[in-house]
Amino acid sequence: MRVRRNPPPAMLLLLLICGAAGCGSDDPRAAAEGSPNVPAGTVRLDGSSTVAPIMMTAAELFGEKFPQVRVSVGVSGTGGGFKRFLDPHAELRTDISNASRPIKPEEIDSARQIGVAYIELPIALDGIALVVNPGNDFCDHLTVAELQRIWSPGSTIRHWSEIRPEFPDLPLRLYGPGSDSGTFDYFTEAVNGKAKACRSDYTASENDNVLVQGVSGDPGGLGYFGFSYYESNAARVRLLAVDSGNGIPIRPSLETIRTGSYSPLSRPLFCYVNTDAAGRPEVQAFLGMFFDRAAEIVEQRRDPFVALDASMLGVVRDRFARRVVGTAYADAGSAPLPLLDRYRAAAKMPTHETTPHATSPRNGTGFARGPVVVVLLFSVVAAWAMRRAVQSARWSERLIEATLFGCALLSVLTTLGIVWVLLSESIGFFRAVSLREFLTASQWAPLLEPRHYGILPLLAGTMLVAAGALVVALPIGLATAIFLSEYAPPWLCATAKPILEILAGIPTVVYGYFALTFITPHILRPILPQTEVFNAASASIVVGVMIIPTICSLCDDAFRAVPRTLREAAYALSATKLEVSTRIVLPAALSGVVAAVLLGLARAIGETMAVALAAGMTPKLTLNPLESIQTMTGYIVQVSMGDAPAGSIQYQTIFAVGLSLFAITLLINLVAQRVMEHFREAYE
Repeated sequence: MRVRRNPPPAMLLLLLICGAAGCGSDDPRAAAEGSPNVPAGTVRLDGSSTVAPIMMTAAELFGEKFPQVRVSVGVSGTGGGFKRFLDPHAELRTDISNASRPIKPEEIDSARQIGVAYIELPIALDGIALVVNPGNDFCDHLTVAELQRIWSPGSTIRHWSEIRPEFPDLPLRLYGPGSDSGTFDYFTEAVNGKAKACRSDYTASENDNVLVQGVSGDPGGLGYFGFSYYESNAARVRLLAVDSGNGIPIRPSLETIRTGSYSPLSRPLFCYVNTDAAGRPEVQAFLGMFFDRAAEIVEQRRDPFVALDASMLGVVRDRFARRVVGTAYADAGSAPLPLLDRYRAAAKMPTHETTPHATSPRNGTGFARGPVVVVLLFSVVAAWAMRRAVQSARWSERLIEATLFGCALLSVLTTLGIVWVLLSESIGFFRAVSLREFLTASQWAPLLEPRHYGILPLLAGTMLVAAGALVVALPIGLATAIFLSEYAPPWLCATAKPILEILAGIPTVVYGYFALTFITPHILRPILPQTEVFNAASASIVVGVMIIPTICSLCDDAFRAVPRTLREAAYALSATKLEVSTRIVLPAALSGVVAAVLLGLARAIGETMAVALAAGMTPKLTLNPLESIQTMTGYIVQVSMGDAPAGSIQYQTIFAVGLSLFAITLLINLVAQRVMEHFREAYE
């Protein structure tokens, strides 16, 4: 008999090593087509939406010469970019962080704590464009003092006439970047004297196109974003000049930004390079190509920026070549030094090195052990159940029973794990913020200065959208279900029901843009001209359409479950089909109808993307559906994609809002259970 022998583990390890070596880049042509000095690899960038177009153009040009190198450019805002750049886990860090402002002191501290050294490189100049609706023919410029009165925290200016008496009494609606944006930080510091010091009742978005959409569709709109983005949208908005206080209004242009005369809203743009990444050939090649073609990349675009002059570009090249670590803004702060003088002065200062520090394995979170305990508990119980199954004589049935038990147990433990996560982080939040303030205060602005933590605006916005969605979905869904179950012939029911349920498969982001680009401008505004660009009414309509399939399908199932004998008895008493449907079938299926309505309500409360796009991100305590609001889910998305550091109170607000949302959903389910028990009909 022939015995087959397995190779020893040492031989397997040797084969794996040899295979890995064989798949490597021994042949330079295979690893780097066109340039044997640049191996295949990836350069990862993320950060400012203002800087992103520059780096996307650079990545495209670089890819033509070095196709073996993949350059990925993310757009998560300046703060979000620094969050990824300074991720505690080295394998998750980006190589280059794009920024529309200098690195902040707290970000410098984070870099020092985790041992990340960086090189600060100015790459272009840009200005902040102040824009109004094209129909605004009464305002040509604003002073910095007027901007401060408009945008300062606690500002009560609501109409243009409050800015200047000669302006018309037109409602003033504000649009600007969110708190994760470097443009927001720069604007608030230049205008209000402190970064993030801003009124909270404005429509915020990290997407500049959303801001253009808002200002262009609002006769009283006023907004700001990067000048380069204005260049490509000049036909949709009108540019204002800015008077810095000397009585001479200056309009932003490539020339006024280059000379610095457009003050104080002109600024440099940066990229921050990880020093470890700077030693890789593909990163060196990418930045080298950028320096060589900087003017072409920066200015020869549809929406140009202002390129650095030859002297400044030489300073930047030298800074990267010598690996000068740190920032030129660490000691000088925000002093109004010309860019070239600032970096020449920084070259004479001691280098701001970062010192590696031990990092916490918990990554700043308070729930690291909770999920582990849940998983271990599930494993122990599942192992016990499997052992019982194997030991049983009827092992196949016991195995199925154990599997089903394990699935049920997993659902319960998952819920417990979610509750653990929400509670563990929320406890830290409520140590800093009283429960009374959280539940009763009327302002919500945890990301701005001064900070406010009253959840009532988010709660009101969520309930406003959910109630409006039910107003749309309940009559349509209920009437459709009655038609399908009582009136429609079988062939029509078999055709119509699948078509109706297609609505549930449409991505929610499509609903959001449909509300923003069609429902508001073409349906609501012609009827109600005072409707804002972002409003709760359009969000309610699309969310109502989204939950129609849920209500219709469940109600139809409930109607079909009513015994046929009840219908026949009613018909025998000369009842019409409408009377049978509304007075016999509907009351008999009431428990199922209530369950469908409450399930649709929970679905509406939990909707995120459609509401965030259509209703806006303005936390406002109002019951007017024509105004912009923010829901609880919209806020969670806003902060989750931002730069709130883990463990901070801003980060913990996500869990406090999530816990509130969980409590609301739980309450709805409990009410649904009690109502179903009360109205349930039992038939023999």
